[in-house]
Amino acid sequence: MENYGLVTCREMALLYDEQHSAAANKQTIASKVGGIVADARPELTNEIKLFFVILFQYSAEKLAWDAKPGEAHLDAMLRGELLTALAKFGHVETLAEASRRFHAFLNDRNTPLFPPGIRKAAYAGVMQKVNSSDKAGFESLLRVYRETNSSQEKLRILGSLASCPDQVIVIEALNFALSSEVRSQDAVVVSPVRGLPS
Repeated sequence: MENYGLVTCREMALLYDEQHSAAANKQTIASKVGGIVADARPELTNEIKLFFVILFQYSAEKLAWDAKPGEAHLDAMLRGELLTALAKFGHVETLAEASRRFHAFLNDRNTPLFPPGIRKAAYAGVMQKVNSSDKAGFESLLRVYRETNSSQEKLRILGSLASCPDQVIVIEALNFALSSEVRSQDAVVVSPVRGLPS
């Protein structure tokens, strides 16, 4: 038997049951499986990303970015999780819409295009496009972090900072998390999780 590497994980963490698993759990499993595949067979990284985009895309398109009147609370939560997953897997249309909505928010903090339920997805989408030579999205997120008084909004932003594919930016995000601008109990939210490389 050919051995591509030793991977230790709890078997239950990689099982998904449509009836009983939360969308966030599905996203976590997808990221872990993607990371394992990327480590074992790096040449399959783009294919596994495409697989997970297809997996999440139908449900995300059905829910869309905007809430519907009378929508169930779980649908609203699912929307944010699905769009965040698509952003992290580099779905082009999701990244474009995330960027559009984030820039509308930068221009008008009261825009209806940027409700709290989709902000995590938009922030993750913005960070997917950030790199060492173009840090505008990262700097805009830091500006919003500094301007807001909402601890929940600060946590959303912190949670997205390390989702950048550029490791230089991830280190910068980690340094920011350890600065005096971030409460010590919030610093752990800025955590790069091993998953699929971008």
